[in-house]
Amino acid sequence: MIKCDHCGAVLGHSAFQVDLTENTITIDGRSIQIPAAQVEVADILASAYPRTATKDFLFDRMYGGNGDSPLSDTVFSVYVCHLRKALKGTRLKIRTTWSVGYRFELEESL
Repeated sequence: MIKCDHCGAVLGHSAFQVDLTENTITIDGRSIQIPAAQVEVADILASAYPRTATKDFLFDRMYGGNGDSPLSDTVFSVYVCHLRKALKGTRLKIRTTWSVGYRFELEESL
């Protein structure tokens, strides 16, 4: 796990990284190219790992927290659906906490 030097909070896991400039998720050394909006969602989930990122947290991070998002929360369901398809065959999964949000879960092995 990767931890904050100051508070010890978990910031991610050494087994996966999200690269916003390359629009990739790297899992166990395997890079997967995904669209920019999906990589943004992946970055938010990675920053919350291993906790659940609430829908409000997703909106705040993607749209600046001004509450003026042009999109409904349904768009996150679509992003997550496509992201799940991109992650298929890897040990990085997205779990839904109903009516709350989403979180990354790293399986021990395939």
